[in-house]
Amino acid sequence: RGDERWLSDHAVFGTTLFPGTGLLELALASARSLGGVSVSELTLAAPLILPAQEGVRFQLSVTPEGASGERRLTLHSQSEQAHDDDGWAHHATGVIQTQVRPEPLGFEALASWPPAGATQVTLDGFYEALDGHGFGYGPMFQGLEEAWHDGQVAYGRVVIPEALASSAGDYGLHPALFDAALHTLMTLGPQDDE
Repeated sequence: RGDERWLSDHAVFGTTLFPGTGLLELALASARSLGGVSVSELTLAAPLILPAQEGVRFQLSVTPEGASGERRLTLHSQSEQAHDDDGWAHHATGVIQTQVRPEPLGFEALASWPPAGATQVTLDGFYEALDGHGFGYGPMFQGLEEAWHDGQVAYGRVVIPEALASSAGDYGLHPALFDAALHTLMTLGPQDDE
């Protein structure tokens, strides 16, 4: 899908990893291409390490549709330099639903922004603190602009970086934007457990 240099902005302890949200996007793309309506399950088995120089081959396998309208999927990868007899690393398994549509989510609490009764959380130094814990989110993954807490409930406002905006339509939900939305949960600290 064009220029994927944004992937280098996703690192854990100095190792560039393909984001789990990217694996979900691959599963959703497979579901759409097969007439599926959703991915009801995705279990990550092992991280997909992105090498600095060489490419990576993906192998996404999907079973025939079962009686209940489910297709099982598995996702594997191997180095682009691998030989035919080299093995494939297993990264994820999941389930595509082809008949049952998921229940719509209720967003009544977000009818107004900010959420009523919530307290804004400062994000000053947020990504620097995560980096200190080994989570290296570069600019393409720093889309969390606001965070609000209401007890143990966290709300966030995310914005896709301008550099990715032109390609956002190529995805169901851009993995960098989805990843940034998950960062909202990281704003819940120990002080919120008291």
